[in-house]
Amino acid sequence: MITEISTNPQLQAGEYLHSLVSDYKDSPVLLFLAGGSALEVLAHIQSDVLTKNLTICMGDDRFSRDEISNNFLQLQKTDFYSRAVTRFVHFIPTCPNPDESHDSFCNRIDTALVDYYKTHSSVYTLGLFGVGEDGHIASIFPNTKTEFVKIYERENYFVTTVQKTVFCPERISLTPAMITNSLDTVVLYAVGQAKCTGILQRLCDTSIELHDMPAQVLAVHTNAVLFTDCPYTSKQT
Repeated sequence: MITEISTNPQLQAGEYLHSLVSDYKDSPVLLFLAGGSALEVLAHIQSDVLTKNLTICMGDDRFSRDEISNNFLQLQKTDFYSRAVTRFVHFIPTCPNPDESHDSFCNRIDTALVDYYKTHSSVYTLGLFGVGEDGHIASIFPNTKTEFVKIYERENYFVTTVQKTVFCPERISLTPAMITNSLDTVVLYAVGQAKCTGILQRLCDTSIELHDMPAQVLAVHTNAVLFTDCPYTSKQT
């Protein structure tokens, strides 16, 4: 993982994403997004790369139609989304339909990605991720090794997960295998002292297993960049 430390990581991350999409804007691009503070990065992606060749999907979402809870509904409130719609960017909406079950919701999004890859044999896929103070990314949370394997180690693109101790427990998420095998580039945006001392200083410690710190799947990715304001000395690969 390459680390970029600056006083304005939001700007740097957005400009980097812009450059990546720009390099491939004349061919299909599939972009996965994170919710929360990572949505602020999108303001720095300029409109010239927002074309009909771009398809956007959240990397995880909450099984909720509440605007405060659902990541896709939060995305819809951004200027980035408004600009993207007017420029004919495609979206895979990750908001549950009325009367849709948790499993049906997940299967619908997973099927949408299966269909997308069937019709786009050559596609550049990238993902923007945030990280929680417990080391989770998307909705891939730390767990016992047995439970982690049961929940996340599947061949699907998306899986359901229920984390009873977190806000909005029922969620869907990309799998670690999807991130490792299908994403050409991953971008991690992580700011703040709590994440610096709690997570980022241990991120490149390969002795920590994936089920204990899911963010490790990004640290060992072959093409990963971390944008942060954390002034620590990191191992860069």
